[in-house]
Amino acid sequence: MIHVTMLRGAALTLLTAALAGCASPTMTALETASPPDDPFARALSNEYRTVARFEKTQMRDLKDYPYFAEKSLAAATASVIETPTPADPADWSLASMQHRRLHNARHRLVATLANDADRVLPEIAAGAQVSYDCWVEQQEERYQVDDIAACRDRFNGAMAKIDALKAPPRAVFFPLDSATLDKRERGTLA
Repeated sequence: MIHVTMLRGAALTLLTAALAGCASPTMTALETASPPDDPFARALSNEYRTVARFEKTQMRDLKDYPYFAEKSLAAATASVIETPTPADPADWSLASMQHRRLHNARHRLVATLANDADRVLPEIAAGAQVSYDCWVEQQEERYQVDDIAACRDRFNGAMAKIDALKAPPRAVFFPLDSATLDKRERGTLA
């Protein structure tokens, strides 16, 4: 009985390793895609590709690496208007407090992108968007505290660089389910 259990376990391990090594059609297409001409789309594609590879090879996250690979391919093959948008927290299984925090961060990011950060600071803006998506994905998993913090901190660092280098924004956003601007947004209007 022990030998049968050990053989089944070994077979399952080999099957898992074989499947993990298989290249997905998206990853294959991504590896052969030409870099886009637009600096933001190119940086976005490269950033998403890096996360997809990491999720697949280091984290062995066979569920989520295709998400990042597909976004990388979309950025590599899309026009500037069609580049992938930041993850929507409503599409992920998040605790309510985290949902609100990520929703507000997404609004901040979308406002920054709408105010031409993707054109003025393409690499930093791409890093902010991919770090945000990484933060959402890691937060949904809820168990890799260091990875959640790394993604969140990278997002906040990129946003701070954009805030420091960019002209004042032309748009403000209200907090989720609120008709009142927060202190920072009121300062932007002033």
